Amino acid sequence: MAVTVGESLPSLSAAGVLPAVASATLSEWTAIHGEDREAPTFGTLEAGVRIGGAGLPADSLALLRLASAVGGQFALADEGIDDYLLRRRSLGEWAALAAHALSRPDAAVRFSTSGSTGEPRACRHEMGTLWQEARWLAGNLPPFERIYTVAPAHHIYGFIFGVLLPAAADVPVVHAAGVDQWRPDRIKEGDLVVGFPTFWQYLVSLGRRLPVSAVGTSSTAPLPASVAEAVAGNDAGSLIEVFGSSETAGLGIRATSGGEFRLMDHWRRGRDGRLQRRRPDGQWQTHEGPDDTLEWTDEHHFRPAGRRDGAVQIGGTNVYPADVARRLCAHPDVNDCHVRTGPGGSDARLKAFVVPRDTADPMTLPAELRQWCERQFRPAERPVSFTLGPALPRNAMGKLQDW
Repeated sequence: MAVTVGESLPSLSAAGVLPAVASATLSEWTAIHGEDREAPTFGTLEAGVRIGGAGLPADSLALLRLASAVGGQFALADEGIDDYLLRRRSLGEWAALAAHALSRPDAAVRFSTSGSTGEPRACRHEMGTLWQEARWLAGNLPPFERIYTVAPAHHIYGFIFGVLLPAAADVPVVHAAGVDQWRPDRIKEGDLVVGFPTFWQYLVSLGRRLPVSAVGTSSTAPLPASVAEAVAGNDAGSLIEVFGSSETAGLGIRATSGGEFRLMDHWRRGRDGRLQRRRPDGQWQTHEGPDDTLEWTDEHHFRPAGRRDGAVQIGGTNVYPADVARRLCAHPDVNDCHVRTGPGGSDARLKAFVVPRDTADPMTLPAELRQWCERQFRPAERPVSFTLGPALPRNAMGKLQDW
């Protein structure tokens, strides 16, 4: 059954939406407090947890930010019930408000990009199109009896696979987001295991493989072929990569690492080369597409061919942060780095996060890098600040993020 515009959407229960609300709340709580306070774990955020109570401490200012994050993601203002978040203070009540808002014929959800290539931005998706994808997945993935997901449910990948797909396929779901919740020993035959490269690499480190009748999915970043071969294949389950973005949702799937992605049926390549999506009402809508360049082998199959140029304007000059990072890694004391624009709007400059080599002196390295960059880079290319750390900053999905 297709979902058409103006038609009542399939209903989601408060319990079904709770993982997404809890995940969004925990993400914002962590953003507020950083590393200054030990964060609650996802597994403790049950329906009865009171926002501002012992399970999720929050003063009045933090409460406003948490309510704003949840209300904004699930568009509670569109239903005129966003102010209820400050009066109903348990996660279960917040989930009930979100479930009510998501039942509207014109309901929408906003998902934030990771910010790996610029400022994070909110991408609005109508629930009708999200249900459309969930139903396509239910009919095109190999059979499964249960979903075991480690993907945070407030991200678009985790929301579609962990909130909508269980309802579309009428199967139970186990949410295990957060490293503290990862329990590979609980994966069973017949499971659909929703993961991402960091999780699959973790399984490899444990010497584990997918059960024979289980199916795994991976998204958010390229999956190394060696990892795919280690967890799936002969005498193990199958592993499927899902390609998409926060802007487009899912675009295609492939069963072989490095092979072609099959375009989902509600997408097509337009005559001008841009992507078009068939909306639930049957109309085709043009999308600018993901940040990756797609190489098409035919009208229904493609391969990602790397990010678009990624140029940013610094003082009126085109600068390529990825190229600056690549060249910074040539410094003998730099093991890895990530470069992006800092704050300042039109006056923004580049900043760099650097993972030093073990032999580097962290006290003197930032000054040494500034001097080195003065010799190696044009003025607009030179990072004005350097942050050091043991590993590049990544979000819960393993994607690079701001610092």
